[in-house]
Amino acid sequence: MDSGLSQFFVEAEKSDLGSWGVIVNSFRELEENDHVASVESLYGHDARAWCIGPLFLYDEIEAPRIGLNGPSSSSRWANCLNQSENDKSVLYVAFGTQTHLPDSQLDELAFGLELSGIDYIWVVRSSSWEPPSDVSKGRGVVVREWVDQKWAIAHRAIGGFLSHCGWNSVLESLSMGILAWPMQHEQHLNAKFLVEEARWGFAFPP
Repeated sequence: MDSGLSQFFVEAEKSDLGSWGVIVNSFRELEENDHVASVESLYGHDARAWCIGPLFLYDEIEAPRIGLNGPSSSSRWANCLNQSENDKSVLYVAFGTQTHLPDSQLDELAFGLELSGIDYIWVVRSSSWEPPSDVSKGRGVVVREWVDQKWAIAHRAIGGFLSHCGWNSVLESLSMGILAWPMQHEQHLNAKFLVEEARWGFAFPP
């Protein structure tokens, strides 16, 4: 790691541990009091943890005020969802903004989605990768633009979410099932919580 970036993280950690409190993007009903107490115990000097989330709910307050009502009707992926004839029939696939999957793994996932026989909306970060030629072009929509994820996974047509388990994605998917495919950072702990404790998700691969 770059020495300057490494020093930044060291200083940030020192400041964090020396603080008198931490703001958490979560809520006590999800974390339970013992989890909050565990966070507070990391500091060791009567620091507090305040759960003020889910922060994405702020959008529901602000959107009407500033005139935001969901994605543009010109978005192909939004049109596909709106035109879907069956509820809960589409799988939403997204792995956040930091995960980089090699082309070979994207190929394998494309084949897996094809073999599943279900419709899907798949957000792909790579600008150069293209689905293999023998993967159907009809059932799946590969999206490279920004997607209003909260709007998408709340849509009546979406029946599941294959996710990297970043915390924002976890919070946005609380009202539906999730296929957990953690990639890095704290995502493995998030997935373990979803699958083994909360039990509203499944591990992927199983």
